[in-house]
Amino acid sequence: MQFDEGAWVALGFAIFVILVWKKAGAALREMLDARANKIRNELEQAEALRKEAKAQLDSFKSLKKEAEEEAKAIIANANSAAKRLQVDRLQNREMLTPKQCLVYEVNL
Repeated sequence: MQFDEGAWVALGFAIFVILVWKKAGAALREMLDARANKIRNELEQAEALRKEAKAQLDSFKSLKKEAEEEAKAIIANANSAAKRLQVDRLQNREMLTPKQCLVYEVNL
């Protein structure tokens, strides 16, 4: 069985590729596994941060709702006080009779 030069080159190249693949393949696998683990950890961290941000958003929404309700109460109290002051001012000027003042206060 005679091999010509091309066959020896092909056989040598195949052996070279196999040997390099065995050595470099392990290193390549380790590198890819390390990268996959890093990406997995980053995704887990991102998910934890997303959950934390959602919890804070919900908290801020509830605080906003409470603040809006408090603002409405303050405005209602201010309007009521303004109407009472207006009645007092008018009563002091004797523009309304006491009975008219009572009727006006009932409508507040």
